[in-house]
Amino acid sequence: MQVITYQCELQEDRTFLIQFPEDVLPGKHQIIVIIDEKKNSDKAHDDFEVLLRKTSGLWRQKDGLEYQIGLRNEWE
Repeated sequence: MQVITYQCELQEDRTFLIQFPEDVLPGKHQIIVIIDEKKNSDKAHDDFEVLLRKTSGLWRQKDGLEYQIGLRNEWE
């Protein structure tokens, strides 16, 4: 098995063209496409990091379960 990594840009019609190196012989091959969704998940990760920073140390103030029960009682 040989791994070849390309960066590509999809065209408006969702196509791209690949030219393989000379050492890849013509014939049937299995090709695996991996779509990096990191761009979409970065914001969620950043939001989570902000939440962690804002709430750091909160759990040390008292028993976590007791704190949750207190919050829920406030909602009712």
